Amino acid sequence: MTISINDVSQAYNATQLNATKPSVTSGDAQANFADSLKGAIENLNTIQMESDAKTTALANGNIDDLHDVMITAQKASVTLETTVQVQKKVIDAYNEIMRMQVIMSLIKKPSTMNSTASEKILWRALIR
Repeated sequence: MTISINDVSQAYNATQLNATKPSVTSGDAQANFADSLKGAIENLNTIQMESDAKTTALANGNIDDLHDVMITAQKASVTLETTVQVQKKVIDAYNEIMRMQVIMSLIKKPSTMNSTASEKILWRALIR
C-alpha cells in the first residue's frame, strides 16, 4: 500500500477544517495568567518554608541528614533565582510593549496645525 503526498495533504486539510479552535476571552486569559503566577508564588513560598524548617531542625539537632537539608536549601535557592529571572523578563517585556506604544504614537505624522516644533523635528528625524 502506498500513500501519496496528495492523500496526506487531503487528510490534513480535512482535519484542519474539522478542528475547532478553543475560544479564550481576554478575561479568561488574564485569569489563567493570574492563577499561574499565584500558584508559582505559593509554590516558591512552600519550598522556602520547607527549607527554613529543615535548616532550623538541623540547627536544633532534630535532623541528622545534612544531605537532605542541603538539597532542600539548594532547591529553594534555584527556585528563588528562577522566579527572580522570570520577574525580570516580565518587566522587560512590559517595558518593551510600553516603548512600542510610545514609538507608534510618535511615528504618526504630526499635523502642521497642531504640532510643536519639537514634534516636527522628531518626525523629520524618524523619516530619514
